[in-house]
Amino acid sequence: MKEKAMSATGAGARLCLPLLALLACQQSPGLGNSGFTRASHKFQIVSGPHAVDCNTCHGDFQSFGQFTCFNCHGHEKLLTDMLHVSLVTRGTASLPDGGVGYAYDNVSCLQCHSTGAGVSYNYAGITVN
Repeated sequence: MKEKAMSATGAGARLCLPLLALLACQQSPGLGNSGFTRASHKFQIVSGPHAVDCNTCHGDFQSFGQFTCFNCHGHEKLLTDMLHVSLVTRGTASLPDGGVGYAYDNVSCLQCHSTGAGVSYNYAGITVN
């Protein structure tokens, strides 16, 4: 049987795979060149419940301007909707929350919870059966 010579592409692939595996095991570089530091971030991310790896909130996106709250705060939509019933949903003229409007999405969450702190709310949507 005749042996085939390894192509440059095949050799490169054999070198890249171990390198990629090694890089995957390295610690996250943090906030990189974004200009943010853990100390200057508007959320308290040095300690406390939001002191998590950057990828927890920003990992699935192309920039730090995109984020998800639902990796840690994956509240059930129906219950969350009930808790926010005193806020009129988006698309209506009268918004008692100063124009924010409630929606079950990350951007809406950040508008009211911009520092990561809890916000008191009206329990009007909670009923007991």
